[in-house]
Amino acid sequence: MTSSAKLVAMNPLFCGVTNVGKCRDKNEDNFLILEDRGICVVADGMGGHQAGEVASQIAVDTLRDLSESLLNRNGVFTKEHAEEDARFLSTAINKANAKIHLEGMQDKSQKDMGTTIVAGIFRSRWAALAYVGDSRIYRFRQGCLEQVTIDHSWVGELVRRDLLSREQARVHPLRNVITRALGMGEVVQVDTIVCEVEPGDIYVFCTDGLTDLVPDSLIESTIKGTDHDPESAAQNLIDIANDRGGTDNITVGIVAFSG
Repeated sequence: MTSSAKLVAMNPLFCGVTNVGKCRDKNEDNFLILEDRGICVVADGMGGHQAGEVASQIAVDTLRDLSESLLNRNGVFTKEHAEEDARFLSTAINKANAKIHLEGMQDKSQKDMGTTIVAGIFRSRWAALAYVGDSRIYRFRQGCLEQVTIDHSWVGELVRRDLLSREQARVHPLRNVITRALGMGEVVQVDTIVCEVEPGDIYVFCTDGLTDLVPDSLIESTIKGTDHDPESAAQNLIDIANDRGGTDNITVGIVAFSG
């Protein structure tokens, strides 16, 4: 079963698609698109029973609820304002982490549940991005795809130390051992990025259900072939992952700016 949402906010087009894949009986991923706030969030839950689904739902619900406090900025939006948005995301993700951790401590059926998260706020020509875990944000700019986040995983650390190539890491048997996630402790370290958006940019938010099966080169060529249509790009990426086995839940969020 596939669910999708396509929304227009300011200049960019927003789209989110999630799919259970071919090997799982439930979907523990969640995504959030808030067009009026310029927000895109993707979360990949983990844990026994229904706990992963609970954790990722808490994450997106917390960001949805807290986003109501974001200031509307109808005038000039600056880098400093984007840095405020980045701090908002870090605070909101830590509040979600605390809720997930507490619920996991109180309910034995949800013990050790957790979730990754990638989140972005796009306003004017600035983006504030935040992430925890091994879900990813890519930027497609001038025909080239670049991963802008860093995987918080065991193999991700080996890649950063030049002990593994990206391709070796993608197929490594321990690639899913993450070193940071929401719910693992009372607080979590959130990495943030503030960057200027250029006309024609496309941002891709995704879970490892996509990246474990689809190499960056194929993500890049797929986006090139969709003519800045975020819904087609997201659905095509989901279809490719399923064609390659669909071994996990797959979620893709797209934020596409016109050229």
